[in-house]
Amino acid sequence: MRVVPKPDKSTPLLEADGKTVSQAWDEYFGYLSSLNLPAFSKTAPTNGQVPIWNDTTKIYVPGAN
Repeated sequence: MRVVPKPDKSTPLLEADGKTVSQAWDEYFGYLSSLNLPAFSKTAPTNGQVPIWNDTTKIYVPGAN
């Protein structure tokens, strides 16, 4: 798999039309999608919590180890 580097922060996200994602960002987002990274809960962990897999929701959630 080819690694696609994150575009430089000077690279605009949108094309001049204001509606189309630029090619560099589109390739980068496609690359990130291809990694199939696991999903995490939007709940922030508290002190001492670690990611625990929830088989029902299919995401990692904060919990005690």
